[in-house]
Parts: sequence; structure tokens; C-alpha cells
Amino acid sequence: MKIISIPPKNDLLKNYIDCIHILQKEHHEKDVDIIVFPHVNTGISFSKTAKLIKVNANYFKLKHDPNNTVLVYFNHNLNTPKRLSYEGFYYEITISFKPLGIYAFLNNEVPVGNSVDCFTPFIPFPDFEETAIKMLSLNDKTTLVEQLESYMLSKLNTFEHAFLKEAVEEIQDPTFTVKEFTKKNNLTVKSFIFHFKKYLGRTPTQHKKILRFRHSIDKKYAMNRNKNFTQVALDAGYFDQSHFIKDYKNLIGEIPKEFFKNINDFLDTGVVHAQG
Repeated sequence: MKIISIPPKNDLLKNYIDCIHILQKEHHEKDVDIIVFPHVNTGISFSKTAKLIKVNANYFKLKHDPNNTVLVYFNHNLNTPKRLSYEGFYYEITISFKPLGIYAFLNNEVPVGNSVDCFTPFIPFPDFEETAIKMLSLNDKTTLVEQLESYMLSKLNTFEHAFLKEAVEEIQDPTFTVKEFTKKNNLTVKSFIFHFKKYLGRTPTQHKKILRFRHSIDKKYAMNRNKNFTQVALDAGYFDQSHFIKDYKNLIGEIPKEFFKNINDFLDTGVVHAQG
């Protein structure tokens, strides 16, 4: 199975879209199990001749289905590890949106709040299925990305919120606190958490944990595999190594040493995959 990741070319789209992922698994290839680890991005995925099967809350199958012309689903709420099984031929394109990025296209519709499942059938626009079929028929990846970007630009609107854009920016700072942010913006903590969870699918505390988790992977695995865990913890914004270990166990059920030992593939897309 191959995954190609292409950042958007258009400068305007770069504000909202992180990457376009193209996944392809051929008929002759063995079925593949992967683990998708927590992420703050959301995505719209579309596949040809496929179906999505929910086995349980943390396990989903994506299978070749010649009777289904196109599958479109929304992936969100990736707050815990999820197992995905790919069976048979599979070809999928995913538009990976930055936090809040998807709302610039949806006229303030809030799909995150519509389902507790992290992979949900979802048609974002009336003409999306027809467009998806056309995109999936294109063999040239450059042409595909150009046409997909053109389509997304045609859907670009605006997203206005009194404080969430500012919150998403500021929460990336390790020193961010809900108390200070709400005080500065004359908000109640309860109201702030309600809006944050409604649009982002998690509490600010969960969001910070996932950001630290992703940052620690960059520090340890992508940038310098030989860096010791104490330094990784401090660089990623953890208070100390004990905090680092506790967060990993709560978030993914493993201590950092076990996690990095078991990883067999790190994609520069920001999505970590490991064998199930």
C-alpha cells in the first residue's frame, strides 16, 4: 500500500488545508492493518468502489465493494488510537484540514457535533459525489490536485467565531491556560469549553495533550531519532519525564519507549501508522 502526501499549492488554501493524501492498495497486495494515532486535523475522504464497516468504536474496515460507486466519509474526533483494516483493492483521496479549516467551506455547518464516531458517512456539498468520481478517475496526480484545489476554492466561504480562531492559535503555546484565555476574552470557562468541543470535537485539555504528543513525535522520531526522552519531553512542552509518560499512557495506552519501539512507519503527512 502506498500513501502519497501533497501539500496544497494555492496560497489561500494553505490557510485551511494541511495536505492532500492519496492512498492506493492494489488487488495483489496483502490486506493491511494500521493504527491511526490521535490528531487534531479533520478530513474528508472519498474512495472508489468501497464501503466502510464499523466493527467497534476503535476498529473500522475499509473494503473493496464493486457495487458501491463511491464512498465519502468524514474523519474527526481522532482523540484515541483507531485501527483501520484495508481489504482488497482500495483507492482513496483525503483532504486533511487544519483545526477549524473545514468550516471555511461548510457555511458554519458543524459536522463534528453530529456524531460520536470518528469515521462518519458525510456529503459536504450536493455535487461532491459527482466530483469525487471524476477525481478518482484521474491518473495524473498533478492534474488531480489542480482540479481538486480548483473545486475547493469554488466552495471557499468564510468562518467567523468570536474567539475560537484566536484560541486555536494560542493553545499551541505550552504556557496557554483556559483560565487566562477566558479571563482575557470575558468568557466563562463553561462557555469556552462548550464551543471548543462543539467545533473541534475535544476539550481544550485533550487538544493540548494531542498537540504535545504530535510535537514529541516530531522531536524524537522525525527530527532526531537519537534524542533522549528527557530532552524530548522538555522540548515538546511536558513539565518533566513523568508528565510525558503519564500523558502517553492516558492518550495511547503505551509509555513513550514502547510506542517508539513499535512504530514502523512515520509519514511526513503528520499521520503516524503502526502495525495493528
